[in-house]
Amino acid sequence: MSDGRPWFLGNDIDDECIDEEEKNRRVAELHAKLDTATSLHQPGAKEDGSKVPVRSLLLEYFPRALTEVAKVSDFGARKYTPHGWRSVPNGIERYADAGMRHAIAEITGGHLDRETGLHHAAHEAWNALARLELMLTEEENSG
Repeated sequence: MSDGRPWFLGNDIDDECIDEEEKNRRVAELHAKLDTATSLHQPGAKEDGSKVPVRSLLLEYFPRALTEVAKVSDFGARKYTPHGWRSVPNGIERYADAGMRHAIAEITGGHLDRETGLHHAAHEAWNALARLELMLTEEENSG
């Protein structure tokens, strides 16, 4: 939005499929959820209006998908070792390759991975998240 508010206060509401009244209602609803108390010195005040509302924008949007990705994570932790994925040599490149293999496997062989019985899309998402986490960690450590 051009008013200086964070992206999550309405940019995704510019959908042409909804009318202006519905768009305004949704924006007002988001603003009401995210606005802080008038004064930070009042009981119940919490300054979090500019922070990303992870639960409502991630967990509430994708509960089933994230549960499937967690199952992939659990399978990998049991097969290998918990948190071991962080130490895989050339992990950024290797997780990109693994994600692509799952994308191809889904296209050519069906939705479910034969070894885990879980959706290839969940494996692909897990690999994308692992790759992104490694990239962000690398950026933090180099900056």
